[in-house]
Amino acid sequence: MNKIFSAIAVCLFGACLTACKQEEIRRGEIIGVKELGVYDAARLDELKKSLPFAFPPARNSVRLRKVIYGTAGLDGTPVKASGLLIVPEGVAAELPVLSYQHGVALNRSDVPSGAKTTDVLLLAAYFGANGYVVLAPDYLGLGESAGTHPYLHARSEASAAEDLLRAVRALPDLKLSGRLFLAGYSQGAHAALALQRSLEAPGAGAFPYKLAGTAGMSGPYDVSGTCFPELLRAPSQASAAYLAYLVFAMNNIYKVFPNLSAALQPPYDKAVPSLFDGKHRAVEIVNALPAAPGELFRPELLQALGKEPAHPLNAALRDNDVYNWKPLAPVRLYYGKADRDVPPENSLKAAKRMKAAGSDARAINVGDALDHQTAVGPAFTAALEWFETLK
Repeated sequence: MNKIFSAIAVCLFGACLTACKQEEIRRGEIIGVKELGVYDAARLDELKKSLPFAFPPARNSVRLRKVIYGTAGLDGTPVKASGLLIVPEGVAAELPVLSYQHGVALNRSDVPSGAKTTDVLLLAAYFGANGYVVLAPDYLGLGESAGTHPYLHARSEASAAEDLLRAVRALPDLKLSGRLFLAGYSQGAHAALALQRSLEAPGAGAFPYKLAGTAGMSGPYDVSGTCFPELLRAPSQASAAYLAYLVFAMNNIYKVFPNLSAALQPPYDKAVPSLFDGKHRAVEIVNALPAAPGELFRPELLQALGKEPAHPLNAALRDNDVYNWKPLAPVRLYYGKADRDVPPENSLKAAKRMKAAGSDARAINVGDALDHQTAVGPAFTAALEWFETLK
């Protein structure tokens, strides 16, 4: 069955490259599928040695596929997008689905469907090899999606994930239980809460899954009140890159400034659009920006942001906060206490606000000495252990 489906999928993917330009793209429908290969348990165990994490033993092999599908663009028009599908092999039972949202990607090829990132190995080893069908959207402006990525834009993060979840229901060889789990790391944790909020919103309509729980890991949930000011106050090595990416994205979406020169000092006002064109690597971008992120911005802008809550940039940032609401499904927010890239206050504030609203929400410290990089393994382990109790 898998060989037959693989042949069909490869043909479908090749045909879509020309056909999808001519045919109408529809949200939540598949355009094409490409086989990316199989990781058996032995290969997964070997690959695990390349990362300094404690992995659970693999229970099964996994098959990787790239999915091209339709989703909503920023203006609501259906556009092409891509994502990764990981399917457990040799498992007869109906399986739960994990929708995983990836962390910040600066190069459009460094996405799950490229099947080369650390995210992919983590997903395959932690979740796919333990009986979860995994779906990981690339987001707008990354992977096969045209245009510039709208970094930390909650609405498009949610729609890209939701439409991928709907699209794969048409694949004939998937046996899904209907049980859904959400997870994400860094930007992906922001996207996971954005997705949960969208799925649980009043009037959201019928959805072919039942949400069991969401695990956010080291996420920037309070973009306006914690992330932006804290990255300025106590910067890390990458703070300038985060802030430049964020302001560039917010301006593209909300038209906050007539041009970037009204926000950024030279030479960064001219450099930022080309740096974030999806063709550069993180090290190139970090090296091209100032070590002190405050040097990015015009002083009058920083003064205005501090004094004017209604400033258009403050309003745009608030529009993409994802903590000030009442989740229905339980939420766990994992963080490392030494994280300077995404301050732990994000998780603590979000959990406190959600719990006060009546939700089952907890912020969980996975290590006092763990930062944004070293918290990855413990956070994934904790998320998987929690999900196993909800199956």
